[in-house]
Amino acid sequence: INKVEEQPDEIENYLEDIEEERNTTRTILDTISDGIILLNSRKEIVDYNERVKEIFHVEKDKRFRRISFLYHDEDFLRAVGRAYRSERSREYTMTLFGNPFRMTTAKTELTDGEEGLLLVLSDMTANYMAERMRREFSANVSHELKTPISVILAECEYTLQENRQTAVYIE
Repeated sequence: INKVEEQPDEIENYLEDIEEERNTTRTILDTISDGIILLNSRKEIVDYNERVKEIFHVEKDKRFRRISFLYHDEDFLRAVGRAYRSERSREYTMTLFGNPFRMTTAKTELTDGEEGLLLVLSDMTANYMAERMRREFSANVSHELKTPISVILAECEYTLQENRQTAVYIE
């Protein structure tokens, strides 16, 4: 009889533990700087993090809506379709709302045994800007070094010509 009386407390503790674990997982997902979307086998959104809301300007909950309701772009949807057909992780580079992103996809198994797809969207804007700055810096350094080197080469050629002319006069 004691066990039956203790069961509601045990169940309540168990549910509290599950809720705490869920909140911890949600906090972790929402602090990740990449957008994360989990899809089921019907291409419906199971879950997503806060970064996805920022990337796609989400105002209303999109859970259990098809991915095309989140972003209706032919290239994006084609990449998602290819990822479903692929047996391995895939990587795509694309522009979303004017910003460059790398989308990494991986098949996964959902809790009910259903096949799902995980999408990870990484904003590449900072990488692209850094690469552009590196190229500009290299071009500027190259230009700045060529000018003095050209002057030095011209002076050397002039000196060599002067030395030849002096040798001709000596003879």
